Parts: sequence; structure tokens; C-alpha cells
Amino acid sequence: MRIGGKRSENSEKKPPRIYTLEEFNAQVDNDIKEFLANLEYWDYLPNLNVMRHKKHNYDVDFDQIIDDASLCNWIMHIRGKLWIEEEAILEFLDFASIYRNSSERNYQSENVKKYLSNDYEL
Repeated sequence: MRIGGKRSENSEKKPPRIYTLEEFNAQVDNDIKEFLANLEYWDYLPNLNVMRHKKHNYDVDFDQIIDDASLCNWIMHIRGKLWIEEEAILEFLDFASIYRNSSERNYQSENVKKYLSNDYEL
């Protein structure tokens, strides 16, 4: 699954919607929560701070991802695996974009965990 949900090839294009900033932020939060709840290729294990590939039981240790360079290294590393699916890489990239708070450019598990907790409200 990608952030924003699956797109059907045959789905009708809807006219663009204009959002208020509050509506846009709420939609983004909803999309992220739905994405995290419906990962197809990976599981996020918050206690270990790893992404685990479901089919191959392969872990990506997010404690090792501290900056853009280390993220790029992991992307290239998993891309080199013969068994990796293209959609799994895209799902990993979507997750990494949540893990990396782009507005602050920080890499913290808290950026993801806030969407997993029951206390987080939109």
C-alpha cells in the first residue's frame, strides 16, 4: 500500500479538491495512519525500531538511519536484494518519509510512533 491508498487504474479522475490547511493536515494524518495499519510488504516493530520484510524476515534497523546519507545507503542496500519487490521498495520509501520528519529533517522513531498510539487524535 502507498500513502494515500491504492489507486485503481480504471478509477475516474475526480476534480481537484481545495482543502483548508486544517483539512489538508487531517487528511495527511488519516492517510499516514491508514498506510501504517495496512503495510503489505513490511512490518514495523516499534520496540526494536526495525522494518521487517514479511516474506523474507529481513530487518532494516532504523536506529542506523540518522541522516539522509544513511537512509540512501539502506535504500541502495535493499534495492540490491534479488528477492525484493519494486512495490516493497516503494512502501519502504513511504515509511522512511514518515520516519524522517521532513519539516525538521530529523530521524526519530517518535515521528512514526505518534501515529501508532491510541492517544494520537486528529
